[in-house]
Amino acid sequence: MTEGLQGQVALVTGGGRGIGRAIARALAVAGARVMVTSRTKQQLDETVALIEGDGGTAAAFVADVEEREAVKVLLDETERALGPIALLVNNAGATAAVTGAFETLSFGDIKKTITNNLLGAMLCTRVVLPGMLERGGGRIINVASGSGIVCQPFLNAYSVAKAGLIRFSENLALELEGRGVAVFAITPGMVHTQATEGIWGLRRTYPLPGWLAKAYGPPHENMALDSAWQTPERAGELCLFLASGAADRLSGRFFSAYGDEAEMVARADEIERDMLYTLRLPTLHGIERPVTQEDIRRARE
Repeated sequence: MTEGLQGQVALVTGGGRGIGRAIARALAVAGARVMVTSRTKQQLDETVALIEGDGGTAAAFVADVEEREAVKVLLDETERALGPIALLVNNAGATAAVTGAFETLSFGDIKKTITNNLLGAMLCTRVVLPGMLERGGGRIINVASGSGIVCQPFLNAYSVAKAGLIRFSENLALELEGRGVAVFAITPGMVHTQATEGIWGLRRTYPLPGWLAKAYGPPHENMALDSAWQTPERAGELCLFLASGAADRLSGRFFSAYGDEAEMVARADEIERDMLYTLRLPTLHGIERPVTQEDIRRARE
């Protein structure tokens, strides 16, 4: 599965710690040459040292992925140091610290959260994608959240941004159908990071109603249980699977650390037929039918 990563160049944003660091290490161990970026040089240097200790190849560049010129320089530096980017992992995002009753939030905090968690990923994709298309292939993985697929009262800005990232992934996958670039959204699950510790603290103050937590199922109704939490390494495993090309047929789908990605690929026909693992609106008359990859394929024939 990982043979295709040998020598490929991967750019991992938010790669200085936590989930981003675990993803970068997994890709490097599989043979990719990895550029990690964040706004903290010391953390990036630690990630590079760990990758090199694993026997992998990595470089680091400090950049703010919300700034267009900084991302353009990051692209140039990555290509200069490692080569053309074949895999983009949009992991950078703010912690879910902007929590609480909506009427108490400042507009500045709302805007910053959405920019951190959605617009930064869109900007990086906009800058990196033309090169992928010119070279005839690539993969983009957007690190979203389960907060983007379920109602999250008192977590409005963060959950709206992550829902937008999931929808962006699906929209872009349809645009790129047949052009060699696959796009995925993932949730790493509940991982002990600054973001999730903030959510756990939020739920102590604003617990979900019992019926709502039960409707969501685990981990939402069992956040205090050890079994509800994932390790950062699980996100690395999931990204490694998607980076391998094994799931390219399911471009645009939402993959979860709590799921079984191999089973999803094995049941791809069913997933495509029933439009599973996508954002959809159930109605009294069924699910509103959107354009699908199959529609696009038939239209091009």
